[in-house]
Amino acid sequence: MVNIGVKISDVGQDVLNTSDQNLGFSSAFDQFKISAQGRGIVTLAASGSETVTINHGLGYAPLFVAWGTTKSGIYYFGDTGGILVEGGTSITKIRLSEMWATDVAVKLFFVNSDTVNIQSSYYYYAIFHQLGGD
Repeated sequence: MVNIGVKISDVGQDVLNTSDQNLGFSSAFDQFKISAQGRGIVTLAASGSETVTINHGLGYAPLFVAWGTTKSGIYYFGDTGGILVEGGTSITKIRLSEMWATDVAVKLFFVNSDTVNIQSSYYYYAIFHQLGGD
C-alpha cells in the first residue's frame, strides 16, 4: 500500500506499519468519490414549484445526496412534510419534495407551500461516481 494519503488504523495498531486489514480507513481504498458538488438557491412564487436540473454527464444514474438550508442555517434532507419551525417561528416553507437521477442529470423538485409569499432556500448536492471511474 502507498504511504501517501490519509489512514486510520484500528485501536492498538501502528498506522505507519500495519497491514491494510488493520486499517479502518485509507484514502487509497476504493470508496465513493465525488464527481460533482455545488450549491444554489431556489426562489419560488407563492404556491410555486420548480425542478432544478444538475447535469452530470456520467452516462448512468449515480448515487447522490441533496439537502437544503434555511436562512438561519438549519439543514433539511428531502421533504420535511411541511413547514420547518425554529423557536415557534416559521423559517421556510420551501420543501425539497422529490429528487431523482437519470443518466445525464440529477433533478431536484422544490415546492413553496406558502400561498401568499415568495420563498427562497439554499440547496446543496454531491454526486458520486462509480468506483474505478475518473
